[in-house]
Amino acid sequence: MGIESAHPTIRRHFVTINGERQVHYRRAGNGPVVVLLHQSPTSSREHVPLIERLMSEFTVIAPDTPGNGLSDPLLGEQPLAEDYAHALAQTLDALGIERCGVFGTHTGGVTATEFARLYPDRASVLIVDGITCWTEAERADALKNYFTPFAPQWDGSHLTWLWSRMREQTIFFPWYAKTLAARMDYEVPSPDRIHNGLLEFLRAGDEYRKPYKAAFIFKGEESIPALTCPVHLMAIAPDVLFSHFDRLPALPDNIKVERFGASRSELLDRAVAVLRQYPGQPTVLGPDVPKPTPGRTWQDYATVDGGQLHMRRSGGSGRPVLVQHDAASDNNVVRLAAEGFVGKRPVIAFDLPGNGESDNTIGTNKDAITCTTYASVTRQALASMGLDSVDYIGTWGSGFTGLELAKMQPGLVDHLAIAHVIYHPQSLCQELLANYTPELETDWWGGYLLMAWHAMRDQGLFWPWYNRTWDGVLQREPYVDTAMVHRRVVSLLKCWNMWQAHYGAHWKYDAHTELGNAPIPVALASPDTHPGTAAALNDHRSLRGVSIGNDMTAWSDALLPFLES
Repeated sequence: MGIESAHPTIRRHFVTINGERQVHYRRAGNGPVVVLLHQSPTSSREHVPLIERLMSEFTVIAPDTPGNGLSDPLLGEQPLAEDYAHALAQTLDALGIERCGVFGTHTGGVTATEFARLYPDRASVLIVDGITCWTEAERADALKNYFTPFAPQWDGSHLTWLWSRMREQTIFFPWYAKTLAARMDYEVPSPDRIHNGLLEFLRAGDEYRKPYKAAFIFKGEESIPALTCPVHLMAIAPDVLFSHFDRLPALPDNIKVERFGASRSELLDRAVAVLRQYPGQPTVLGPDVPKPTPGRTWQDYATVDGGQLHMRRSGGSGRPVLVQHDAASDNNVVRLAAEGFVGKRPVIAFDLPGNGESDNTIGTNKDAITCTTYASVTRQALASMGLDSVDYIGTWGSGFTGLELAKMQPGLVDHLAIAHVIYHPQSLCQELLANYTPELETDWWGGYLLMAWHAMRDQGLFWPWYNRTWDGVLQREPYVDTAMVHRRVVSLLKCWNMWQAHYGAHWKYDAHTELGNAPIPVALASPDTHPGTAAALNDHRSLRGVSIGNDMTAWSDALLPFLES
């Protein structure tokens, strides 16, 4: 499902372009360089099967298109295909790639075509998997109807719309044309596959429209005949773009059109043979460590046993501050808190294993996963970065991971701040263990999305969230900001049922004993009305209290006096 699976030989990286934006890419193999470009609105993840075919012979680079996956978007109201081609050239420059084979699917094929047209000496061969040659009527209709703006709604209705949108595009093309002529020659994918496509859309958000729209503005019938490098135009018969071959004008001898039946495997085998025939640059010299983006955090990976942890980080002087997200969450949820330290201290915010964009390196046995498990992986990640001392800020139960880290390696955690500490009677923890994280399961109707939305939203209305009685009402101003709830839901959909393991580790932790035995200075940070904080401070006089609000951008100023004490 949503959890990123570690791959033994395909590694994920970021490269920073001109200190302004980052491109996420997958890399594998050795040999002549091949670049794979994905369709919209997906990411390089869709090309993992093709990477596996190629990596025994080639160095394979598969970037996320700007605005898709984990790559930052291009600026401007509507970049064109040529802008994405120039952006690809910048990425290859940053990686030290002068000449390569280029394979692009649908939208990726549009970018690949423009790249080969604008930089003919840099493409040893161009393979386009599905060309686009729209009629003016089709183009005008698509530009009017295809690119619905995507904005989170307070009631979660944007998720039900998105489910229907993702489902419809497997039935009709274009997805909004409900006619027999628009029916596609495909079986509707399983709910799990639709869910994974939905996650890719959610990674892009409203930015999905830019690269997608550029592919409809693009005029293949004009650009394709102008290509001078070796070109192979391919498609399988069920592809909605298969008929676009018939719209091409007369082509020069360097451009070959290859039609296939229903077998995509046959097309990919042929593509591999073509790439062998026209090898690109034999090696990659560029960096795998991203350069900083001044004034904000940048994305990177830390290597741990069994995979990679995704993180946001920034540079600077002083002891680094590790800001750790809570259960069913990711570093995007605490990004504002982390960025509050930019310019004041170096800062790090990991996605814990099985959460966000990190590999699940700890398995799925929820009964065996504890806060010590997470601390062990965090220790590995910090060691891989060459760090031997940090200040740790943990939200909710992730603060316990910081406490275990301090016990595991004395000196590694200097000061620990826990925001909204979990401090409940044992009987309540047992109830939460049984009820707080129901099993998530996809269905044909997308109803699970509304369940996820209201479970996350009700955390700001009731305690526990499933106690929707008057006794469960949180007696404070509701914290149900739509953007915040949306971030939490997207995080939940990524970690999927790992939320049971992560929350379970928190409910099982003996906070009453361990907080009293903390080997380092500990502060409990929360609004003045937080009952768990008040109870813990009353029980353990060695703990310090710090007042914070919901505005995470102000946390750094509130917590720095303690961290520097």
